[in-house]
Amino acid sequence: MEKFHNIDKSFFLHRLEESNKNFLSYLDERKMVEVFYDKCCDYVSQELKLHLRIDAFNNSISDDNYINDVEELKVVYLNKAIKKLEPFFFTL
Repeated sequence: MEKFHNIDKSFFLHRLEESNKNFLSYLDERKMVEVFYDKCCDYVSQELKLHLRIDAFNNSISDDNYINDVEELKVVYLNKAIKKLEPFFFTL
């Protein structure tokens, strides 16, 4: 799947560590950090595409705030991705 917006990996690792250090260690032991990172980027990309399509349809995107809005949304959706995907990875 083509990534609409990638997340900076160091930022991703920082957010993951803040969210759950044990989970990060768990992923690291199983060499699955990269897989989880890719899945989170996929999730963020899908959510951003949907959100921006809705905003474009509603004409609520302003050029001035577009970049800031996207960056803020990336953080929101990254946090959601971590919470949503974490249980699936703990079962692997």
